[in-house]
Amino acid sequence: MNNRRYAIFILTYGRAKNIYTIDALRDAGYSGEIYIFCDDQDPQLNEYKKRYGDFVLVFSKQDYEGKFDKMDNFERRDVVVYARNAVWDFAKQLDLEYFIVADDDYIDFFINIDSKGNYKHSKIKEMDI
Repeated sequence: MNNRRYAIFILTYGRAKNIYTIDALRDAGYSGEIYIFCDDQDPQLNEYKKRYGDFVLVFSKQDYEGKFDKMDNFERRDVVVYARNAVWDFAKQLDLEYFIVADDDYIDFFINIDSKGNYKHSKIKEMDI
């Protein structure tokens, strides 16, 4: 890991071969750390580890059960809110000052408003600035 204190977490499940967001970030000029964030029940966990090595972070939904309100009346755990809560603990462990949480299916990044407040749809190419 480099000396930067920021990173991007990509939340994913069952898409080890199709994390479009990685290419979109690199295409947009992002050069920092990218972590793949998976739960321990993902059937493709070994494939993630094979492809992304130490940049795969694994959490257990059971560890977060009851720590927040899922805002539903069902007993299912197939919602991303567990990962969105767990990622804060991992950011702290990694001593990150800033972080972004992204989903795994972003294909582009755009700016839609210029510095004067005018509509201007342009693709981001220098995300590190």
